[in-house]
Amino acid sequence: MTGVNNVMNSETQNNLLQSLSGLTQSIANINQLSSSMIRIVDTNEKTFERVMDHVEASSENLANLTNTLSQAPLAATIKNFEMTSDELKGLVSELQKGQGTAGKLLKDDTLYNELVNSSQALEALLTDLKTHPKKYVHFSIFGRKEKTNTED
Repeated sequence: MTGVNNVMNSETQNNLLQSLSGLTQSIANINQLSSSMIRIVDTNEKTFERVMDHVEASSENLANLTNTLSQAPLAATIKNFEMTSDELKGLVSELQKGQGTAGKLLKDDTLYNELVNSSQALEALLTDLKTHPKKYVHFSIFGRKEKTNTED
């Protein structure tokens, strides 16, 4: 039985040595990982601090914006928008019914045609005025000459 105990002892010792070797390797890996993490943290510490400062500033800005929005007279603004919308609907309705000058221009060809005719007549008058100015304007620096009656 002592032979079996010696084999188990040597096998156990071998297993124990392998376990200790694996444990030593694991500890070395943990130490290497820890060193890498320390290097990464040291390298990025300032960047992380800047990011956190930006996050804090953004958070403050968002809080200010939220406070400003909560204090805005939203109900009054919406009420004004509704009133303006109602007035605009009324105006469009009047236009569609042909009410007012603009409505008549949109719906009644008579007013449009009269405006076109008046514009054409004015254009003809201006053209004639340019062509025959003496017909419309009498000008004298020394005054108007009086007509004499020869029948007196």
